Amino acid sequence: MSLLNTIHEYENIILTFFNEGQHQNDKYRPYPKGLPGFGPTYSFPFVPLEQALFPIGFYIALILFGLLFMREGRQMLSKETVYPLKFVYNFIQVFLCGYMTVEALFLKYRYGIPLYPFSHKECAMFDGVNPRVANLLWLFYVSKILDFADTFFIVVGGKVNQFSFLHVYHHLSVFM
Repeated sequence: MSLLNTIHEYENIILTFFNEGQHQNDKYRPYPKGLPGFGPTYSFPFVPLEQALFPIGFYIALILFGLLFMREGRQMLSKETVYPLKFVYNFIQVFLCGYMTVEALFLKYRYGIPLYPFSHKECAMFDGVNPRVANLLWLFYVSKILDFADTFFIVVGGKVNQFSFLHVYHHLSVFM
């Protein structure tokens, strides 16, 4: 059995676990009939597991390169070079997070989504065929790839004290 088939097999097991029996009525079935086991967001980039493994492989390669590079105790780029890159990165992050916050508020008011769903009625607002917040959640998910740049700046700046297991674990687990 190839690695890709194994990945698909585990992915189907996970999807089945989370989706079996959620809605017995076909009207509220979480996924359209044309896509058995996969929702409308499955076609989004980086959603299928095999596509999500590429950024993770790149991130792990960056980590290994960083460990080898920082072992020598030198800085790859000067502070004068790193500072403008970090400035642009931080500006993009602030803009992106601000956009996602404003968009979440618009979606909340547009669709009457409660902040704290305490009743069954509010929890049943989910529409698996046409998810209202899917694009926003996908953008949030993909923004975690951009967060990998934190590790890049640690590596090129030679800041060994900031390069920890917790940092790496956080970025990998938030993305997955």
